[in-house]
Amino acid sequence: MTDRPDSGLWAIELTVPLTALAAFEDALSPWAVATAEFELHPASNPLSPAELWRLQVLTAAPPDRRAITDLARATAAALDIPLPVLIVHRLPDADWVARTNRLLAPVRAGRLFVHGTHHRGTRPPGAVSLCIDAGPAAGTGRHEPTRGCLLALDRLARRQAVRRVLDIGTGSGILAIAAARLWHAPVTAVDLDPTAVRVARANAARNGVRSLVRVVEADGVRTARVRRDAPYDLVVANLLSGPLCVMAADVRRVLAPGGIAVLAGLLGAQQAEVLAAYRGRGFHLVRRIVLGAWTTLVLRRGPSVNRRAAR
Repeated sequence: MTDRPDSGLWAIELTVPLTALAAFEDALSPWAVATAEFELHPASNPLSPAELWRLQVLTAAPPDRRAITDLARATAAALDIPLPVLIVHRLPDADWVARTNRLLAPVRAGRLFVHGTHHRGTRPPGAVSLCIDAGPAAGTGRHEPTRGCLLALDRLARRQAVRRVLDIGTGSGILAIAAARLWHAPVTAVDLDPTAVRVARANAARNGVRSLVRVVEADGVRTARVRRDAPYDLVVANLLSGPLCVMAADVRRVLAPGGIAVLAGLLGAQQAEVLAAYRGRGFHLVRRIVLGAWTTLVLRRGPSVNRRAAR
């Protein structure tokens, strides 16, 4: 044990089914400076029919074991799975963030191909490449909510022109950058976290869209800098059900009539709560994208043109 037990990086490790991976990573994100997921080969868990993954969350300080256990217990209960075994340990001195980033494989979502700066492989023909290094900010495309938004954006870009975009809770900037690349339109990206703002700006520059993506440190929609660019044709918000419900009126206020809202970060029955909040503000469901335990909602402001039930 080092003389300074609070120095260096610590690791939180647990093994969960693939369908629970994103939920646990999101629950532990307040502590994370980097995360990694490792698929366990069937030979390592021959008694389990589930597809199991090992999640490793790196923290900059000794994590509060009781708080982590409480969060893990609540997450497991929400997913109706047993509480996974938590392993917390200090890592030897090394550049673990860089090592973790090297392990992250590229992600494909429609035409969008998301990779880190460490990727040296080829890009698929016709793909729209996004080079994203999340670091301490959320958003690499590996989580179902982020991938659901990417799939929604790719599909929308094939069908609908967009002149102005708002990305609420931008994190790494991945969705703002994807929108800028798909539509070549100006994007206002907001986040409360100054670290996320810094990371998103760096990623926008890395992807050649710094002139299109304006990243603002702000609390959602209620800031003059965000409202000044309204109305938006597209609003993207990958958050949690509570904040999404609270901001329904604000989203309607800044979204142009007929505009699209892409909402993500919803587990199970939470989608009904969010959908009800937005239907009460004049939105109707266009599409629902379900990936594992997570749902992404695509909504349109205004009366429905096609009254058939959305798939």
